[in-house]
Amino acid sequence: MRHNVSLVQITHKEVERARQRLAAWLPDPTQILRGRGFVQQDGGLFLELYARERWRVQLRAEAFNVSNTPHFGNPGANVSNMILNPDGSIRSLGGYTEITTASAERQFRLALRLSF
Repeated sequence: MRHNVSLVQITHKEVERARQRLAAWLPDPTQILRGRGFVQQDGGLFLELYARERWRVQLRAEAFNVSNTPHFGNPGANVSNMILNPDGSIRSLGGYTEITTASAERQFRLALRLSF
């Protein structure tokens, strides 16, 4: 008995279409571990006073992160700390994909500068 086996030929265009459909659902692998960018607004006021010929006084008031926007850290990317239940289901991912840090609280700084 002889069987005829037919091979399906896939063209380059069909492969490219399939890749584009798949890429629409998946994140860009080159950017997967990059954190979010942030914008911080700072401001400052300076007042210079002249006393006599040689003396100069400068009052400074500066504010950092005026909008008080938190800057969250990157999510955890280590899945090796996973804890399983006795039945094989996942109990804890051990920090994987959890954001545990934040920084950049609002700060004020007042200063007096005396030059002579």
